[in-house]
Amino acid sequence: MGRVFRPPKVFTSSWQPPAPKRHQAGGLSWRFFLWGILLIGFAWLYFSPLLAVQEINISGDQDEATINQLKQLQSVPILSRRIGSLVHEIRSSSLALTDVSCRRGLPHTLNCQIEQRKAMAIWVVGTNRYLIDESGLIYADVTNTTVSDIGIEIDDLGNIPVKVGDFVLSRQIIGEYGRIVGDLTANNLTASKFILTDATLYQVDVLMLPAPKYSGTLAKTAQLTVKFNLTNSVENQLATLLAILQAHGAEITERIDLRVNGTVYYK
Repeated sequence: MGRVFRPPKVFTSSWQPPAPKRHQAGGLSWRFFLWGILLIGFAWLYFSPLLAVQEINISGDQDEATINQLKQLQSVPILSRRIGSLVHEIRSSSLALTDVSCRRGLPHTLNCQIEQRKAMAIWVVGTNRYLIDESGLIYADVTNTTVSDIGIEIDDLGNIPVKVGDFVLSRQIIGEYGRIVGDLTANNLTASKFILTDATLYQVDVLMLPAPKYSGTLAKTAQLTVKFNLTNSVENQLATLLAILQAHGAEITERIDLRVNGTVYYK
């Protein structure tokens, strides 16, 4: 009789995979119940008068139109997305605003901050008048704003059409204009208007009301035209202007031209 072949033991293992665990229906029911309770509680808090906006604190610039818009959030649920949507709408609706933000203070307070652009000058083209900021951006039409509120009025005799949102000057040029106004004021001289006669913006005429100590017998209401060249040193031109007024103020009735280095023309 032949020998019987027996396979190795490894191929005849009695191992069986474990039976899958059965989920208890009761456990799932409790989980759904708990989630339902949490959702109902959140919805109750969301719409509850306890978490509705009752107080709005506004700091920064007190812009009446913006404040009235923010007051629309009174009684709105403090967790509502409507707050963020309205703030974004206000911020993007006006170039006169640099930022509007609101922080929630639970349970019912909104702390809002308003930041407006600061007008550096009035830009005049014909009969149209605009406010420009330190970057040279036209951000609003002039309504009831007067020159004394701003400090600088710039008259563009080129009459180039502009609109709100346009940049008309560089930050550097506006800084130079402001420096001229500041130095003149510090020496009892008043710059009433800047007149642009050159398309490069570097040649500028300044209408100036001289102080009595420089003008001698010149009538106090008379204005001189002072011509500056911003490609040269403004500091030197201002120093020359003061020296000429000190020496010849009583003789000058029309203009002083400082545009050429080392030379002064006056009449």
